[in-house]
Amino acid sequence: MTPPNARVAYVRWAAVATVVCYSAGYATIGFGLMFFGAAWSLLRRRSFPWRQTPLDPPLAVFGIVLLVSAIASPYRSIALIVTPALLLSGAIYFGSFAWLLEHDPASRMTLLRAWALGAPPAALAGLATVVLGHAERASIPRGVGPNGLGTTLLLGGLLALGLGLAPRRRLWERIAWAACAAVVFAGLLASGSRASLLGWLVGALWLGWHRLRPRARAAAAVVAAALVAVGVAAAVSPDVYDATLGPLLARAEDVAPDMTDRVLNAPYDIAGNRLKIWGTSLRMLASSPWLGTGFGTFEAAYAHWKDPDMSSEPFAFNLALNLAVETGVLGLYAAAWVAQAGIAEWRRWGRALQPGRTDPSRPIVAALWVGLLVDQLADNTLFSISTSAALWLLLAYLAVPGRPAANGASGRAVPSRRGASIEPSAAGMVP
Repeated sequence: MTPPNARVAYVRWAAVATVVCYSAGYATIGFGLMFFGAAWSLLRRRSFPWRQTPLDPPLAVFGIVLLVSAIASPYRSIALIVTPALLLSGAIYFGSFAWLLEHDPASRMTLLRAWALGAPPAALAGLATVVLGHAERASIPRGVGPNGLGTTLLLGGLLALGLGLAPRRRLWERIAWAACAAVVFAGLLASGSRASLLGWLVGALWLGWHRLRPRARAAAAVVAAALVAVGVAAAVSPDVYDATLGPLLARAEDVAPDMTDRVLNAPYDIAGNRLKIWGTSLRMLASSPWLGTGFGTFEAAYAHWKDPDMSSEPFAFNLALNLAVETGVLGLYAAAWVAQAGIAEWRRWGRALQPGRTDPSRPIVAALWVGLLVDQLADNTLFSISTSAALWLLLAYLAVPGRPAANGASGRAVPSRRGASIEPSAAGMVP
């Protein structure tokens, strides 16, 4: 049964507000709209916005582990506040996004475009804080800090790049999206987030590789190999360094001095900071291997484990390790189960696409996942209600299939996991 158009329109409007405000760290505006929409649906229709997916069992197990971990936590006063907030925000975000993608397939690309368009203003606002001398690294007042802004701009930049590289684009569209990507990349550099920069580079390379033809891929591989060879030669030969990388790095320092210094100092920071944090985190995990210290309690627990000469840290600077410390091996396993179920469903629907018919959102969503996972290898920026919106939206994209671009013309149905067929000509469905 197709829900009333007013309900679809409201959820779409709330979702668009969420993604537009996301890059600046104000996604909670959209979350509030979604929350009131879900509450109204419960009171008026006695239904919660949700779309049944294969992710439901692992998500339920993950929620149970989080609750048990919070109850068993030695920092119960913190865990019992943060954990319910996570469960509520996850249910609202994932439920609303998945429900919308199911009942309004046209919103699949609409949300990606709105998300990309919200990134340049956030990048400009971050750049303004640096230019005006309010901060050394770009951030958003009352929004996200430098690392958080790096993550949001990483995703927004990849979105703009992916939309610009999409096939059958007009020239002016490619130019417009390229300009958006350039502005966002400048903001990313100003944030000084090295993990986000690396995530953007890997995601951009994946997008480029996906769009290139076989001959172009071979040429790109040769260029990449040549660059690696130059880098190795520069590392072992001062003369080669002076002739190649030296001038390039000097020019980079003129353009983005803070990011250049941070990149060059990355090996020292990893040895002097990250490795110590990761080593301490592993000892914390060994002391509470099954249920951890409780979600949201890393900072409090870390204060009791760190050496006196080490500074306090809010998280482990590695998403998987941080999750293991706070929720134990059981929580990490449940999260991995969620990821496995999402990937399996994504691949299953990809195989169901007929030759010559593609879902235009698939390569973009894949690039976002690649960039985000690389970023989170050395950062933790997805644990707030605001920044976690991207994680829940991307999970919804994995779990709810897109519609092939040519399905509207064929009139064929796409097989559904629940046994029914999904007709492309259904009301409200746009190919």
